[in-house]
Amino acid sequence: MIGVIVLQENNRGSTVETFPELIDAAGLAVVFTHGDHKELTHESVFYFIGIMKKGANVPAWAY
Repeated sequence: MIGVIVLQENNRGSTVETFPELIDAAGLAVVFTHGDHKELTHESVFYFIGIMKKGANVPAWAY
């Protein structure tokens, strides 16, 4: 069985683009994001990144 990591982050200090190299280097891939902004925000805005092993079958709920 393959799991999904749901990582909670804060747009005040990072964006989704902060993490791709780290995720890729670990043999993982981003399968979804939710609630993120392209730019840093002045206030805390929490968002989620779904991460799985590269090549794994993504469950339907993660689309």
